[in-house]
Formats: sequence, C-alpha cells, structure tokens
Amino acid sequence: MEFGVQSEVFKIFPGLRVVFVVAKGVKVGQEGQKEAVVERLGKAWAKATTAAVKAGNAQNHANVAPLRTRLAAMGVSAKKYPSSIENLLRRASKGGNAPFITPLVSFFQSISLEHVIPVGGYDLDQISAAGGQLVLRLSEDTDEYVGFDVPADAPATKIEAGTEVVHAVGNLVLNRHICYKPSKKGLFTDESTNLVFTIEVIGEVANDVVASVTRAFDAEFRAIFKPDELSIHILSEDKPVSSEAVQLVAPSKLPKLLQAASGPSKNAMKKQARIEKIQENDTVDFHDERIKAVAKLREQNVEVYPHKFHATTTLSKLVAEYKSKTKDGEYLSDEVKLTGRILLKRESGARLAFLTLISGEIEVADREEPLTIQVISKGGLYPEEFFERDNKFLRKGDVIGITGFPGNSNKGEFSVYASSIQLLAPCLHLIPRKLELEESRYRNRSLDLLVHPAERRQFVIRSKIIRELRDFLDGYGFLEVETPMMNLIAGGATAKPFVTYHNSLHTEMFMRIAPELYLKKLVVGGFDRVYEIGRQFRNESIDHTHNPEFTTCEFYMAYADYHDLMAMTEEFLSRVAQKIHGSNKVKYHPKGLDGGVEVEIDFSPPYRRIPIIATLSSKTGKPFPTDLTTVESQQFLDGVCREYGVECSNPRTAARLLDKLVEHFIEPECDQPTFLIDHPQVMSPLAKWHRDDPNLTERFELFICKRELINAYTELNDPVRQRNLFEAQVKDRDTGDEEAQNMDESFCLSLEYGLPPTGGWGIGIDRLVMFMSDKSSIRDVLLFPALAPETNIQQQQILQALKQAQLSAATSSSSSSSSSAQ
Repeated sequence: MEFGVQSEVFKIFPGLRVVFVVAKGVKVGQEGQKEAVVERLGKAWAKATTAAVKAGNAQNHANVAPLRTRLAAMGVSAKKYPSSIENLLRRASKGGNAPFITPLVSFFQSISLEHVIPVGGYDLDQISAAGGQLVLRLSEDTDEYVGFDVPADAPATKIEAGTEVVHAVGNLVLNRHICYKPSKKGLFTDESTNLVFTIEVIGEVANDVVASVTRAFDAEFRAIFKPDELSIHILSEDKPVSSEAVQLVAPSKLPKLLQAASGPSKNAMKKQARIEKIQENDTVDFHDERIKAVAKLREQNVEVYPHKFHATTTLSKLVAEYKSKTKDGEYLSDEVKLTGRILLKRESGARLAFLTLISGEIEVADREEPLTIQVISKGGLYPEEFFERDNKFLRKGDVIGITGFPGNSNKGEFSVYASSIQLLAPCLHLIPRKLELEESRYRNRSLDLLVHPAERRQFVIRSKIIRELRDFLDGYGFLEVETPMMNLIAGGATAKPFVTYHNSLHTEMFMRIAPELYLKKLVVGGFDRVYEIGRQFRNESIDHTHNPEFTTCEFYMAYADYHDLMAMTEEFLSRVAQKIHGSNKVKYHPKGLDGGVEVEIDFSPPYRRIPIIATLSSKTGKPFPTDLTTVESQQFLDGVCREYGVECSNPRTAARLLDKLVEHFIEPECDQPTFLIDHPQVMSPLAKWHRDDPNLTERFELFICKRELINAYTELNDPVRQRNLFEAQVKDRDTGDEEAQNMDESFCLSLEYGLPPTGGWGIGIDRLVMFMSDKSSIRDVLLFPALAPETNIQQQQILQALKQAQLSAATSSSSSSSSSAQ
C-alpha cells in the first residue's frame, strides 16, 4: 500500500504535513456505543486542543484567509461544528490562538450514522484492491464525486478541475478535502477490519502541538476499537510518497516521528547552533580549509593529484590471499600496495592512527555488505618525518594509495600496516553519514554512492543481467544490431514520443519509442534472428515504475510463434534468477524493504496462462462481443467500465477501455509470473490474428507482482491487413489518442517483400533489475533517473539537507578522533 500527496497540493498549502493512520484488526460494528464514543472523542478533542494552543498572535498567518474561503464555500458552519476548524480560524483572525490542525475534528465530531468509526476512514482492503495507492491531489476535469449523505441513485457531481483537494485511488475520487463526506466507494462496512484515516497538519505548527493532538487520537482510538496494529505514514513536501509504515508501539513515539517530517525542534535547533558555532570557531569552512591544506602540501612539493599509483593487489584479493595467514598483533613481511577511499579515520595519540578503507572494485561492489579493511599507521614502521604531514592531512573521502604489510591488529582484525600513504585525490567536502532526502540522493548520485556504498550492488546486478541476456540470445544464434534513435515516424509501440528537430534536414523528428519496425525490416532482409539492447524514449508519466528513457531488449525470431517465445521466456527468467540468486525463488518487497509485504517470486516453469477476453467475461458475467472494432462494442465496453467504476480518461476508445478493464480485473491477480494471452486485435495493431479466432491475436504479456515485464507476439506479416490496422490507429489518433500509432508506409512496403512467420519479444530491463535487486522504485536501478528541474526552494532544501548531514559528520568525526580500533 502506498500513500502520496501531489506536489501541486503543497503550493496551495505551504508547510503541509499529512499523516495517514493505518489501523488493522479493528472491530467496526459496535452497537449502542455511538453516543458514548461521540462524547468521549469530543471531550478528548476539546481537551487536547485547549492544552495544545500556545500563546501568540496568528491572525496574519498566510493560510487563514484561503482556508476560511474554502470552508465557507463548502458550507461548513461553526454552529454545526462548535470545535471545528472554522471556529479555530475565526478565533485566529481575531488575534486568538489556533494550532492550525485540520481536520482532526473529523475524528472527534463527524461520526458515521451507520457505524461508530469516524467518517474520515476508508476500508484499506478495498483501496488496496483498487490500485493500492491513496493519493491526496487536486481535482481534475474528469473527477466525479458522490456525497455520503445523498441517495444511492443520485447522479454524480462533477468537480471543477483544481478547485478541491481530494482523496483518490487511481482515478476514483473518494471524498473532497476537509468536509470528509466520502462516497460509497472505499467506505468501510461492519465487516471491515483494516482501515485508514488521514490527518492534515497545515502551517508552521510546533511539534508538541501536533503530537499532543495526535496522541489524543491514538490513545482514544486504541481504547475504544482495540486495533491489533496501529501505524502511520508521515508525508511532507520533502517526502511526498510513502510506502514505509512506522509502527506505533506507544504514543510517546509520535513527537520524534513528526519531528522527522517537519524539521528540527527547538532543542535540535539549539544543538545545531552549537555545532555551527563549533565549526565556525574551529574550521570556519571545511571546503576552504581543505583548499588551503592542499595549497600547503603543494608548497612542500607534494603531488596532490598524481598521474598513477602502481597497485600490486586489490582489496578482495588481499583478503583472500592473506587473511588466513596472519596472527594477532603481527604483520607479515610481504609488501603489498593497494588503493581505496577513506571511509573512516580515527586517531589514538600522536603516533597512531586507524583508517577504514573501501575499494571501488566490482568484486567489492557485488556484495550485500561492503568489504572494507583497516589500515594501521603507527610510528616506527611509518617514517617519522612524513607521519605527521601525511596523517594530519587525511580526511574521510580522500582517495589514497597504501604501501604496507598484511597483518592483524591486537584485537584480531585483519589490517594493513602502512609504511607509506600517498594521497591520490583529496576530498574537498565533508562526507555525510547518510542522505535523508531521496531527491538529494538522485541529484547527486556520486555522493549517494559514496555515502551508501551498498547501493552499488544493484548496478552490478544490472550489468550481470544484460550480460546473461546477451549470452542467452547469442546461444540461440541471434545477431546483435543497432537501429536509429531518431525517426521520421514514431512507430513500433503505443506511446507518446519526444519531438526534436534536425537542422540539416530541416525536419521534425521523433526519439524512438521502440526499435520494432526496423528490426522486422532486417528479418525481411535476411537476418533470421536479430536483437537490440538499447534506450527507448517515451514522453509519458514519471512514477515508481516509469522513467521517460528506459532500457529494453527486443528480439525477432523467424519461423517462431508466441508459443515458442513463452517457452524461451520461462527458460531465460529461470536462468537469470539462478545466476543472480542461485535459486528460482526470489524474495521481493513491492512496497519497499520497510513496506511490510514480502513476496516470494517463483521463476520455475511453467507459468500460469490467463486468456484475457474469456477471463473478463467470467469476472463480469457478461459475454463480450467477438468483434470489438464496432461502435456498439465500444459502447458495451464503456458501459462495463461505468458499471464497475473503472475510470478511463478521454478518449474512451475500445483499446483504452479494454486496457483499463484488464488493469482492474486481471492484473491484481498476477503476483507470480503470469502470461496474459490472446489480446483482442484492437489492442494489438502489430500482432498476428489468432489462428483459432481472427478477432484475437497471438500475443502475451508477462506480469509479475502486478507489473508488466515482457510483451511478445506472433508478428503480423500480411501487408494489406497491417495497412488497414495502421489506418484504424490513425483514426484513434484523430480522436485525441496521442499514444495511437502513425501510418508507416515504408514498413508496409517492406512487408510486401515477404516477412517470414516471425515471433517478436520485448523486455523492460529496468523492471527486471528491480525484481532481481529487490528495489521498488525504478529510480533506484537507474544511475541517473529523470528528475524535475530544481526550483530555488528545492535547491535550498537539498543544500540545507547536505549541510545538516555534513555538520553531523563533522561533529561525529571530531568526537571519535581519540578512539582506538585495537
């Protein structure tokens, strides 16, 4: 389950924090308790609010006026809700005190008429089944809203785009912001056991105020409903998406949790001020001090950036060769030279220092835990005339070359006793212990990999997967080729392209969305088996599984059909799992390592096969039309979507409606590797008709954990039929479907020379890496993912986060300078 807040919401409510409260194992229907609950929660709210409000004039707060306007427009009356936010805002506008917490009154005042649970709750299981993402976002043109207190048969009301903040699951609006009258969709029932609530905190509210009120809810909810488990997700502008729940063992944890989401407390700010003062007095500025130190070394004729250091071994080879030969407190006579980066520096007296070194070699990166080694620099072995100069300059992050002897410390830790240390590249910035903001990690990947060396592993896995894929296809006699990245026509897939302009040709061109048409032209030309691994570019959304540029492999195999390709798919994925994990069974966390859900994916063949149309017909209880190209068929599909609440934005073409139905009814069942087979022709303009039913195609998509990984089909090689299908796509494009394909006359012409019966296959390599490295976001398996342009505010936030981390690193390093590793 994932919770999120749209970035535009933060523009309306600066400083917004959102707490999603997840309660599991709750008994909803408790008859005869409504009055007691209302009274108890109402008193708790009043008590908590009174205790929480601090002295100060809040009438000029920037959020007061827009909030009052929104509340008034929605008809919220202070008489109806005597402790409502409207009342608090009115008090603030007159110079009174208000904590600016909304809409906690929903928990304590707005009790459902049918149940004891507050109206602001939703059934977590229903939301999970509807897509697994509960998002607070601005309303859109297509949004419809059904009020909780209106008759069930009343028509839905359109919400004007951007006028409300709404809760949504996919395209389904659950409720409007603040008033908290949810539609029947997602509403809890007496049978509900797992629920989710929302608390919004608007404005610059002190953490103790937020914690006080939230603790009151936490305590009262536990006392009345006795949930088996209560956890929260805290979102802010810095962290707009969360799949990592924080368990609430005790309400006392809330202040620290809210602190993490909202910035430093008063004590933290005082501590920070002391740190900055220490830094100002001791070093003024780390970067400037390092520049001065480098200049001083150069004055002593020390080459700070040497051209080469001749290493005789690597860290992994050193450990493998010598670790079993050394004794505690002794070192061997074999001289070794190795390189690495300082991960930690500790001093113990004037003539003893300890360095922890990490290497950049691939053997070290391909480990769950980074491999490091201790370097001992001590007087006697290390020349005295250079000891102070060399060791005094070194800092965390410096790249160095070590000459020394393998041995063990007095405590038995395998080490290298240094006889000399050569600086190869100084680090001019403080290296923080951790980068808290994901944004700062992706925008400064080099620092991210230095701070979190374990993150290197997924990129080693990526390289192994691509190498294994090449070996697999080469073993089948395929030829690897390269095709153009820029095309006059965007074809080969259903997607919106990026547009560029070629100055010399004076023409508009498109970045390729797929290499399919070029590869099939090569099959026509006599290359029976070809493949290409490369980048594709699609001008579409960015989320946890989509990036505008991504890596795929497509292959085309003459004289094969989709049955052959399914067998090859099972063989390849099983082979990759064995290569990376040594087993066909791979543990994966779809919502992240802290998301609480672990799936064991079994890549052992054979995989389940689900025919699309037959399954949709079974699940809806309706016979689907055989010909899905007619107006009547489109109207039928439109009606099915409306009946089951399946949202589909315009244009509502048959292909788009079918895709949404598959997403709603079938994809949620696809946790283990599953082939969705036999798509309708209207969804597959490049696939060949099914030999048993000409209205279907011989196509499959492989889904794992509800995510598409592979798309393949028996290729359409009839030029007349291909041209007709292209023309149908052009009509869809004319109705507004920007993802529909264009007519490609040159491809149709190549088909007229004769394309052999051919099977075509495509895989998203980034997603495969996600499964094999247990990463829930595509950005974690891309070295440099696509990011929105930095605003000034974002830049300040990232720089502030880096500065905070660096200051903490400086403080910790100064406090540990006298410790000993022996």
